[in-house]
Amino acid sequence: MARELAINWIEAEWPTTWDEKYGASALPLSALSKLSAEKNKPSLVYVFRTADQDKLEELELKMFGTEDIVLASRFFRCYRISDSDLPNDKIRQKYLRKSGPTLIILDAKGNEVAKNKKKASKSWVFSKLKQQFSSDFGEKITKHIKKLSDWLDDLEKAEDRKADAEKMFRAAEERLDKRETAATKKRVSKTKKAFEAVEAAFDKIVEIGRKLSNPQLKARETARK
Repeated sequence: MARELAINWIEAEWPTTWDEKYGASALPLSALSKLSAEKNKPSLVYVFRTADQDKLEELELKMFGTEDIVLASRFFRCYRISDSDLPNDKIRQKYLRKSGPTLIILDAKGNEVAKNKKKASKSWVFSKLKQQFSSDFGEKITKHIKKLSDWLDDLEKAEDRKADAEKMFRAAEERLDKRETAATKKRVSKTKKAFEAVEAAFDKIVEIGRKLSNPQLKARETARK
């Protein structure tokens, strides 16, 4: 499996609430958390202009085009919102730059902590992700990125082993279909067990990745009585 990484964007609209008397009202960005099953994570919100649609791939490469950024994004909930989905002029004035995308960082509680005022470079994006990771999780993001990178290596090897084992199992099944003998039955049984063992090992590695992507928030100081 070739390593191909991308940010797992959640395509979203600006969160709103509806009232029969007043209509739609904009909610704070923290309400986006309801769109994700991943709790206790900070967020990266990316607001893009539909007018930039033809060059979004180029813009995104300039903002997010490093493996470190993509791996760092695994510790965040990542939302992608079109400017056409911004609910009112007030929101547009606050969250749309005159040109180019807007990036907003929210802490794990949903508070807005950073927003680009100029073009967001890869170094700017990584520095903000790094800073927020340290703030919410109390550790260095580089250590966790290294663990994720090593895990990806293990995942790729495990996926190759799984593909090979499945190929052998399916080939044994085909031979059994063509000619049912004691030997072909034994071959199917043996390759099936091998495939199931490799598949179980693969599932365990996948679960390790889930845990690595969900570090524990640092303990918050309790309010003084």
